[in-house]
Amino acid sequence: MNIRRNIYSLSPDGPEIAALRAGVAEMQSRDPQDPTSWIYQANIHGSVDTPPDEQAQRMWNQCQHQSFFFLSWHRMYLVFFERILRAASGEPDLALPYWDYANTAHRALPVAFREPADASNPLHVQERQQAVNLGGLLPEPFVQHRRAFGIASFTASTARLSFGGPTVSAPQHFGTREQRVGAFENEPHNNVHGLVGGRNGWMSNPNTAARDPIFWLHHSNIDRLWG
Repeated sequence: MNIRRNIYSLSPDGPEIAALRAGVAEMQSRDPQDPTSWIYQANIHGSVDTPPDEQAQRMWNQCQHQSFFFLSWHRMYLVFFERILRAASGEPDLALPYWDYANTAHRALPVAFREPADASNPLHVQERQQAVNLGGLLPEPFVQHRRAFGIASFTASTARLSFGGPTVSAPQHFGTREQRVGAFENEPHNNVHGLVGGRNGWMSNPNTAARDPIFWLHHSNIDRLWG
């Protein structure tokens, strides 16, 4: 069994992070039209690119938000991405770590995603808030899940607040203005995306978020908390 571990329990120079870097670098080196490439997998979540063929047209821009499909869709997405990453790394025991930013001691972006801050590090990208890339702490009130976990109803009607989001009759890439986002999707999920990405960073836009390697640790944590 491949176990997802807290990124803060892993040494930045240890074998687990080395395998993670190797897998990410291999995927990033592949042709973007290769379904196992970094860009292709990111574009499944959301894309600013024009699909090159019918398959990409069917596969890209599929993330589910503002509905009760949010958690289950992202769990499926993580599982299949993790398999591709594991094969690309050549390490059969590789599993995505998670970033537990609710922990007071873990609110800085993990060191492996900040250093070295250059092209030699496939986990580092410039498209983040500068303060985050420099080790600034995410503000505690915005990264907690306590409020969401206090809501007993998983789903609700379109306009009512629930833990998991409103029910919809079919999957939808984005919701409508009338649909109230699920409490857990809103906090900490949406907050962390915005705090890491800032005004123009990849994480702030669903159509570019999965290009940032920290996206996958963020969603591993969301998946862990869902249980």
